[in-house]
Amino acid sequence: MIGPVPAVCMVSVTRVPQGSDEMAIAGGIAQEPIEVVKCETIDVEVPASAEIVLEGEIPTDYKEPDPACGENTGYMIINESVRAFKIKCITHRKNPIWHDIISQFPPSESSVIRGVGVEGLMRNFLVHSCGIPQVKDVAFHYSGGGWRICVVRMQDIGGVRTHNSTVWQALTATLSLSVDYPKIVIAVDEDIDPWDLESVFWAVAFRYMPHRDTKIIQGRSATLDQSSAPYTLDTEQMRYPTLLGGPQGASAILMDATRKWDYTPIALPKRQYMERAREIWNELGFPSLQPKEPWYGQSLGLWPEPYQRQAELAEKGEFDQVAQELMSGGEKI
Repeated sequence: MIGPVPAVCMVSVTRVPQGSDEMAIAGGIAQEPIEVVKCETIDVEVPASAEIVLEGEIPTDYKEPDPACGENTGYMIINESVRAFKIKCITHRKNPIWHDIISQFPPSESSVIRGVGVEGLMRNFLVHSCGIPQVKDVAFHYSGGGWRICVVRMQDIGGVRTHNSTVWQALTATLSLSVDYPKIVIAVDEDIDPWDLESVFWAVAFRYMPHRDTKIIQGRSATLDQSSAPYTLDTEQMRYPTLLGGPQGASAILMDATRKWDYTPIALPKRQYMERAREIWNELGFPSLQPKEPWYGQSLGLWPEPYQRQAELAEKGEFDQVAQELMSGGEKI
């Protein structure tokens, strides 16, 4: 079917659990049942509002060459073969619209739509199947084809700091949903926006230590990933890499970019000042702001009383008193 309602397109490229009713899931997303009709020549129901319906059969004993085509990795696939589809009937609306889903260098429809679907699957798996309520969000980035690069945002519950063992439980569990994805998994704190890679890599730069916070897992799959193995020059055997990469297969990397102890506050003004600044900005009619997390200063646990007192004096404009306090603590060296 070509051109069904968007919810059907989204579910069609989402790896829902085997045996799930995809049309029912699409109806849940659309918040109403998807009206279906029976095909003309085969015993299959399709969305009634689809622009075009192609009916036919797929032989199980025949393949034919697939032309070179783009993929979510951003590279071309060559020398592949595909199952044939023998058309028996075509029905369509009056003046039908051909709706295509392009798979090419990311971001394309392929990588973006896949990412949305996999995010929901992974978060549900971690929170409900694995019992890790400290997982707040899961983000998959289109730069990884919508499934290779995953960021897991952790949250504290009931004011209790999430233990590092829980972070590693979540990181390790991400590899249990599929042998093929994700390839790179990064855990971050709640004050990091998992969809903003600048925010994520700020956490990697200053909350992650490679020798301590890294685990590499071998024995993984790497479908479509050319880093797993090269093409062979033997044209009879030239195939796109799938489960290649040696006896132990491909690999994944897990990175814990959460804070392991208390940090000094984030070097930004308090929230109240940033919100007031935004009000003034809007009153002046400037373009709408889109703050990136973290966008205001906040305590991260390490802020001794003298520094808090000096900050409060500075808020009141009493800089002379702050200067006197600092100079009184001077010492000869």
